[in-house]
Amino acid sequence: MNAAFAPHAAIKPGDTIWLRGGTYRGSFTSRLVGSGADPIIVRQYPGERATLDGAHAGGTSVLAVGGAHTWYWGFEIMNSDPNRVSSQITSFPTDIARGTGYSNTSNDGIKLINLVIHDTAAGVNSFSLSTNAEVYGTLIYNNGWIAPNQGNGPGIYTQNTAPSSKRYIDNVIFGNFGLGIEAYGSPVAAVDNLHFEGNAIFKSGGANPRQDFLVGGEAGANGATIINNFIYENRNGASSAFNLGFLGSSGTTNAVVQNNYFACKSYFVSPQNLNMSGNTFTDTITSLNQASYPSNTYLNENRPSSGAVVSVRPNQYERGRANVVIYNWGQAPTVNVDLSNVLSPGATYEIRNAQNFYGQPILTGTYSGGSIAFPTYGFSPAVPVGLAPRPATGPEFNVYVVLPTSRSTAVPDRARPRPAQQ
Repeated sequence: MNAAFAPHAAIKPGDTIWLRGGTYRGSFTSRLVGSGADPIIVRQYPGERATLDGAHAGGTSVLAVGGAHTWYWGFEIMNSDPNRVSSQITSFPTDIARGTGYSNTSNDGIKLINLVIHDTAAGVNSFSLSTNAEVYGTLIYNNGWIAPNQGNGPGIYTQNTAPSSKRYIDNVIFGNFGLGIEAYGSPVAAVDNLHFEGNAIFKSGGANPRQDFLVGGEAGANGATIINNFIYENRNGASSAFNLGFLGSSGTTNAVVQNNYFACKSYFVSPQNLNMSGNTFTDTITSLNQASYPSNTYLNENRPSSGAVVSVRPNQYERGRANVVIYNWGQAPTVNVDLSNVLSPGATYEIRNAQNFYGQPILTGTYSGGSIAFPTYGFSPAVPVGLAPRPATGPEFNVYVVLPTSRSTAVPDRARPRPAQQ
């Protein structure tokens, strides 16, 4: 398998390397180099399941990426080692061997697209030396380990230095033992020019809830864009599941926070030049003068008791695929969802519970147009490797992945993204 990630005279910019189905054990390093106009694509073969399993790899990253302008698409990164309880209070325990799912060295133009990353030490580590990167449509869950004081291991840990940018779009991030998204830096690490859009983030920290979404470092954070994201915690969740700014830091500057749905407690640290509108905050907000930002909805612990909030996010890289997020405040057994901007009449499809992507589909059929009734209970999350099952978030909150089946075994002529659907 390492041969698939190694530079070779026969592999040129614009080529696609197909990963055939199977489980490949160990740690893998990629130094493939494409170009900005013609990236190299490493992609799971349609209709098959390719898995990189980092068990017993000595705690090294399952996939470490250097090179440049390479897209990693559609396959699974995980760790099947059941040992994930440490006796040590540290970010780098020596009594368990559990590496990060994806980590970067110095590279430019790397994309992770529609991957599934789970049960590693941390899902994605992307530091400042990785420039102009994107993580898109990826399921990141159950990563981390249990320490004596708390759960550790974030879904995404990221930093960035201007003028480069990093984009995190339409990912589903849940059940990680540390934070969901941890955009954080020490006094000498920058947290700038980060873009978060359309992500669903929930249930971080396990039995000891942690923040779902932190943007802020000890040196502050500048230029964050946080739009159209979805956070969910029940009323017993983290004391502040969304944090803009890090306590004790200089806060944040020039952040854009628009059209998000925050079903959680929120905390703001010294925001300067904050552009905030169109958001819904269901729970308490600390250290923010709501009157200064009137173009938002503040429910102040008065969550809705009826109706549903539904968002459909068509996938920008795979036609007929979409994420569907449902806040089912009335706890109805089904919620109708219009998929006319995702599927064409006559297309066959399956709908999967994002919290158990490799389980059985919860619905299959042929699309006849209009709305489909999505069930909201009766299915459970994937069980963390080596640990006990976790409770479902339904019927109050669910995330689904819509997938086409008409073309599931067809190999496209060229693996290129379609323009974003609005």
